[in-house]
Amino acid sequence: MNGASEGPIVKSAQRWVYLFLLLLGLQARTATAAIQFDAFVGYDSVVRDGAWFPITFELNNDGPALPAVIEITPPGFGNASTYRIPIELTSNTRKRLVIPMFGAAGRFNGNWDARLLDASGKIRAERLGIPIKISTWGATLLGALPKNFSSIPVFPELKLNRPELKPGVARLQPEQFPDNPLALEGLDNLYLNSERAAAFSVPQATALLAWVRGGGHLIVAVEQMSDLASAPWLAQFLPVEILGTEDKSLLSGIKDWVANNEEARRKPMAMRIPRTSNKKETAVESTYASLMKTPLLPEGGQLLATGKSTDGRVLARLGDAPLMVEAPRARGTVTVLLFSPEREPFRSWSDRGVFWAKLCQVSPELWDSPDFSVAETWSIDGVFGAMLDSRQVRKLPIGALLLLLLVYLAVIGPVDYLVLKRLNKQMLTWITFPSYVVIFSVLIYIIGYQLRAGDTEWNELQVVDILPRGDKADLRGRTYFSVYASKNSTFPLASDAGISSMRSELVDLMVGAKDGEQPAIVHHGNNFSGTINVPVWTSSLYVEDWFKTGDRPVSITARIKDGHTEVEIKNLLDRKLAGVRIVVKSLVYDVGVIEAGSTRFIKADGDGQPLSGMVRAQASAFRNVVQSRRNPLGDEMTGRLEDPGLNAMLASFTGLMSSGEYGLSVFAPAGMDLSEQAGRGDIILFALDANSNYTKRLHQFNPPRQSHRALLRYTIPAPRNS
Repeated sequence: MNGASEGPIVKSAQRWVYLFLLLLGLQARTATAAIQFDAFVGYDSVVRDGAWFPITFELNNDGPALPAVIEITPPGFGNASTYRIPIELTSNTRKRLVIPMFGAAGRFNGNWDARLLDASGKIRAERLGIPIKISTWGATLLGALPKNFSSIPVFPELKLNRPELKPGVARLQPEQFPDNPLALEGLDNLYLNSERAAAFSVPQATALLAWVRGGGHLIVAVEQMSDLASAPWLAQFLPVEILGTEDKSLLSGIKDWVANNEEARRKPMAMRIPRTSNKKETAVESTYASLMKTPLLPEGGQLLATGKSTDGRVLARLGDAPLMVEAPRARGTVTVLLFSPEREPFRSWSDRGVFWAKLCQVSPELWDSPDFSVAETWSIDGVFGAMLDSRQVRKLPIGALLLLLLVYLAVIGPVDYLVLKRLNKQMLTWITFPSYVVIFSVLIYIIGYQLRAGDTEWNELQVVDILPRGDKADLRGRTYFSVYASKNSTFPLASDAGISSMRSELVDLMVGAKDGEQPAIVHHGNNFSGTINVPVWTSSLYVEDWFKTGDRPVSITARIKDGHTEVEIKNLLDRKLAGVRIVVKSLVYDVGVIEAGSTRFIKADGDGQPLSGMVRAQASAFRNVVQSRRNPLGDEMTGRLEDPGLNAMLASFTGLMSSGEYGLSVFAPAGMDLSEQAGRGDIILFALDANSNYTKRLHQFNPPRQSHRALLRYTIPAPRNS
């Protein structure tokens, strides 16, 4: 009896045990198939204010296929945008993607959050509180791809009161290196050991070279001849041909270059000013040689790559052997070190930080005083807003507003009292007072409607940098667009410009983006779609940054003839170019109109207008316009600029808009300012292409009013005497 009765019980228990083990197995499999989700913000966690920087995501899905969305939330004060990236995670796949993000100053002082959501919106993985370090606009940032981590470049220690002002070095990894040229614009300089170049993919190499042509400074240390054979894309880009190697004691030649003040090229100190205005001027100017502390050099030889310069300039040499060769590449620069700064004895040189400071053009004045601060700044975005804001908007003069206020106070006060007292109906004030409020509210609405009502309007101005690349050209564009809304509206946008992203207007470096004007952005590969919300009867300014390769719209060459610079400009378009101007030796020459398919020759004989004088004369007007544009009252004409060709040209030289002896106060995003190119003697062409667009239509709606213009900018090195 007992044995018979125990059989079913045992079998039932076994089934429960099997079920339990099955559930454990499924749970273990689910845990094993968990999604790996990592997010890396900035360059080695360094975020650059006022420039684009990368956010890198690495995902590994061991489970079933998953359609997902990455959601990024930057720190902010309740109005920060949320960026979304749709991604398809197939089974057993590993993906890495890089998204450019703009450092809208004032919003990025905090930790970042990143989440991975499935199709139902459920959080599948998240990384909260990703810490960052700030590198403020104006501080030098050097990206480094060394062979060894211990050999990373260094700068001399600075005792600054604010760490974000110090020049910084960010160590990068080849596998996480951005393949998007926009994401590199937060770097001033990039050090690349030639051995690392072989690990670059084609998109990474393309992005790096595009960044250089757009104004970056690439520093390449030749480690072995075979490195360049493994990276032909880099060998073709360098201004030197490597012939062999030999062992030499070369530190004395490097030290002589550091101490040579004639070779010193210093970038403006940008937004750094001393806190105390009574700083004593010293008779002896700060030099890099004065920063060197050790007169003795480490002994020993070092491997030197022997070679000959092809199209570059020898910066330093040891006897007849070149040590460093430099050459321009479009708006940027490439410097070749024919030795490895990661090897001994250079690696043990105590003053190697001064070498890097000079090579990266960090001003030695920073070591004069530890008491530096951030100057008050205003953004050049406001200047473009003054060109593009709808002319349908009219402001109420302050005098009229005060008169309306006085009339309102008089009506609800003494007039109401006297009238009701004379009628002996004082109790009617409970009716008359609300009536006055309603009447004046309707009156104010009518006045606002008369001043600001109109049609929805789209105005855009593209600033297009032409960066020659063989027969083609890289086009680095910034589309400033302003939308005027005839009612509270949400407007759809979509970009297909090759590589693109967008940002809001910046007010200044403290406030960051304008309140309430954060777009909703969805990235699709290298492009985006999104929406913007514009309140009724207002204009909102945004910027689309884009990059594409195409035909040259214009070409420019220069030569020395009879002691003067002769410039040849060819209009390669099927339409005329207006407002053509060239800058030669810091003088501006007004060319006028160049018809379609025609060529003009301009002789720069010294009778042009001084560039610095034109820019500084307009700088105060720019600032007044920006301030007036932010004020909803007053004369609307004081917040407008009517000549886009001239004003956009002058706005391209923010480095010349000095506001006192202690530095600059005008902020421009990375790559906008051409002051450095003008200062080194480059020839710069400006031309206005009216009623044109160099990308597909960004706005996905049909505004009754719209305008499209483009300012072309083309920079070439000045010719040399034969």
